[in-house]
Amino acid sequence: MEAIDGHTLGMIAVGEQLGQAYYRGPYAGGAVLLLIVEPQIPWTVENSLQRITAVFPQIISEIEVKNHQVALRHYLNHYGFEPTVTGNTITVRQQEQEVLGASFDECHRLQELKTSIL
Repeated sequence: MEAIDGHTLGMIAVGEQLGQAYYRGPYAGGAVLLLIVEPQIPWTVENSLQRITAVFPQIISEIEVKNHQVALRHYLNHYGFEPTVTGNTITVRQQEQEVLGASFDECHRLQELKTSIL
């Protein structure tokens, strides 16, 4: 089994809605991971496609994600989208129009992420 870091555990906990956010608190001997549970922080997101296209590139640039294609597919599923995967591309359609397109290289790293909000 591979080692799992604190950011991965924090993202899993928030993704499973065990808390609304997490914080990594560094200290001289390491770090503590704090799960923030606050009922007044809303779970809803006004424009989830806009959030996905803003947050996903930040995630893969700051945290080692081995397979960007699988990660994006699951992230889209988390927000209720049903992406279509064809080879090295992912698309999301709404009202007969493509609203998100992503392409990946042969190592499944993100090459392009584009969106058009309806």
